[in-house]
Amino acid sequence: MYFAKKKKKKGFTLIELLVVIAIIGILATIVIVNVNSARLKAQDTAIKGSLDSLRAGAEIFYDTGSTYVGLCTSADYSKATTSIYAITSVMPTCNASSDGYVITSNLKTSSQYWCVDSKGNSVQKTSITAGAYCQ
Repeated sequence: MYFAKKKKKKGFTLIELLVVIAIIGILATIVIVNVNSARLKAQDTAIKGSLDSLRAGAEIFYDTGSTYVGLCTSADYSKATTSIYAITSVMPTCNASSDGYVITSNLKTSSQYWCVDSKGNSVQKTSITAGAYCQ
């Protein structure tokens, strides 16, 4: 008596394929969310770095004229703020007087601001007080 051997089917079932596709979709979503969060944090770091550079430029401006008056309208200030504007779409706020300055900019990851001033402060704030130093 001859018994025919059954050939095994090769390949995956539809359910196996759907499970794998679902797992890949979940993992891709997690990766995309984490990459977006890292991108926003990197933009905040760029904003903070640009404001620190503005602080150094403000001190050079003061050394040149012994005053901060005109700092916010100077050509060097305008050039330095273009990188911040490119990130936030909002120009940094600048207040300068003869004896000090305050510069603030929006952050991307929160509704807060980064503030630098002539007293050496560099802090994150929830609100801006016009003309006041960062504290």
